[in-house]
Order: sequence, then C-alpha cells, then structure tokens
Amino acid sequence: GKSKHVKVLNPLGQYIWSAATLYPKHIREKRETWFQNWLSEKPEFTKDSLLDFHLHTGDGDPFYDLVMNRKDIVQTVSVSSVVKMENKINFQYLELLKNEKIQEELMLNNLHAIIDSQS
Repeated sequence: GKSKHVKVLNPLGQYIWSAATLYPKHIREKRETWFQNWLSEKPEFTKDSLLDFHLHTGDGDPFYDLVMNRKDIVQTVSVSSVVKMENKINFQYLELLKNEKIQEELMLNNLHAIIDSQS
C-alpha cells in the first residue's frame, strides 16, 4: 500500500499486465514471456487470436494460467475485448462462469450526434 508506482507506456505498444498482489514476480515474468513468445509468432494478430491467447495460455497450473482458478475462491470470471474501427467500436464480454457471450457495437457517427445534441 503506501507506495505508488507509475510506468509510462507507449500508447502504440503491446503489453500484458498481471496484478502484483495476485502473482509473485517470477510468475509475472513468466506471463510476460508467454506474451512475448505469442507476439513473435503473431506479429499481426486479430481480436480472436488475442482472445484465444488469453483463454488458453499457461502451463497447466490453474493458480497462474491466464485463466486462473484458485480453488474457486479467486478466479478469472470474464474476458473483455474492445476493438475500435473507423466508424464503430466493438465490445465483447465473455462471462466464463456462465459460458455466455455478450457483444455490442457502438456506431461512432451516432455517438457524435448524441454528444452534439447534448451540447
């Protein structure tokens, strides 16, 4: 608690984040290696390939795999993705415990019209 750590990142970069409170340093480094290895195999990736990475990467240890389960007490419950295209944003939410998928699209032209009408 009392210390704050800030790391400035390139907004065009590709990063993986693992909570320091959930994962010891050697596991955070292992997850970073998984991500870097995946990036080297997929220099141009899609939303689906990234979701596949998130859902299936690990070494078989449910305590530390990307979809984590620690005796049903602490676990990954969902995976979300947001893809911004020229005129729309696609949001996908995977509810892992209920095996449900919610997908929504927001048209940016409509968003501009809504914002303009509220001004």
